[in-house]
Amino acid sequence: MAAAAILGAAKQRSRLPMKMKSGNDLKELFAREAELEKAMRQPGGARIIEEQELLAVRKKLANRATALRETAESERGIGG
Repeated sequence: MAAAAILGAAKQRSRLPMKMKSGNDLKELFAREAELEKAMRQPGGARIIEEQELLAVRKKLANRATALRETAESERGIGG
């Protein structure tokens, strides 16, 4: 039961809007990614929840990179 509550909280945190509110959003995602990767390398590894959060953080970073690339491409198309 407690694991389900933790997983639910992790999923809620992972629902960040695609549009960044500030440059700190990306910085926080990269920092959290590094923190989770470090935890996974420690003796005993990380809990499954942390591993799932790491995958979610990586997905958010990939989605934001794609969104930024698409925005840059569309601006080039409009302005170029």
